[in-house]
Amino acid sequence: MVSDKNRLYIAYYSRGFHTAILFAPKGPPFKNQNTTRYHIYYTVLESGEVEWHYEEKLVFPRTQKLVAVMFLFKITPGWTRRAIGDILQKVPVPVENQSKWECPHSNTQWKLVAAGAINPGSEGLHISAGEAEGVWRKGLTFAEPYRVKSWDPELQYALPTCDITGSSIRTEFPARSR
Repeated sequence: MVSDKNRLYIAYYSRGFHTAILFAPKGPPFKNQNTTRYHIYYTVLESGEVEWHYEEKLVFPRTQKLVAVMFLFKITPGWTRRAIGDILQKVPVPVENQSKWECPHSNTQWKLVAAGAINPGSEGLHISAGEAEGVWRKGLTFAEPYRVKSWDPELQYALPTCDITGSSIRTEFPARSR
C-alpha cells in the first residue's frame, strides 16, 4: 500500500462562505507551490448580472486566508492534478436565474469515483450523494471558531484539520518553521 498518496481536501477560508477543493501531496512542504486549488468564483458584470468562473491554480499549501481544511480522501496513484482538474471542471456551476444552487462539492466525489481517481473503499470515503452538503457544513462548523478568533498572519500554528464528521484530526499542514 502506498503511504504517500496525494490527498483531496475542502479548504475553508476567512470569508466564511468561500471554500475550494485542494489537491495536495502528503505533508506538503511549506515554501513550495505544490498544492492545486480548484474553485469557483463569480464576478458582477456592468449589467448587474452575476457570471461564474471555474479556476484551477497552483498555490502554496498555506495562506493567511486559509483557516481550516477537511480531509476528504486519498487519490489513487497515477492520477495527476490535471486529470483531477479535468473532472472537477465538469461539476456544474450556477447559472443566472437558478433558484437553488447546492454546494458544488456534492457532485465532486462521485465524478472522481466514476473516473477511477478514488477507490470507493478508500479511507475517508463514506459519503452518500445525499450527505455531501451536510459533510461540507460540518467542515464549515469546524472552521468557524478559527475564522472568528484566530488571525495567524505569520502562519505560526499548524492548520486545523477535520475529517468528514467534523472531528479534529492530525494535520499535514505544518506551521511555518523559523
